[in-house]
Amino acid sequence: MSKEGGMIPESYIEGIGDISFHLGMVRMNLVSLSHTEKDDKGNPLPETRQHLVMSLRGFLLSLGAMQSMADKLTEAGVLQRRNPADAAADPGRARIAN
Repeated sequence: MSKEGGMIPESYIEGIGDISFHLGMVRMNLVSLSHTEKDDKGNPLPETRQHLVMSLRGFLLSLGAMQSMADKLTEAGVLQRRNPADAAADPGRARIAN
């Protein structure tokens, strides 16, 4: 809740579907998995749910905050560091500890 007692809206996303830099702003499509649209293998397709537009400074500050959280999750054993060959082969996949 905010200090005024009202609710602050929350959004759930699966990730970032597309990211670009245009006119000095970083623009991201926030996606979640479709309940109805599937690929050829029957897997849910990502659908854009919201657009997020940030200043370059705001993006870099957010990137630093996310890296800090990833480091903390690694230290806690939630994430595992990948070797460079695996990361190069599939750069979009995090390694989550079991």
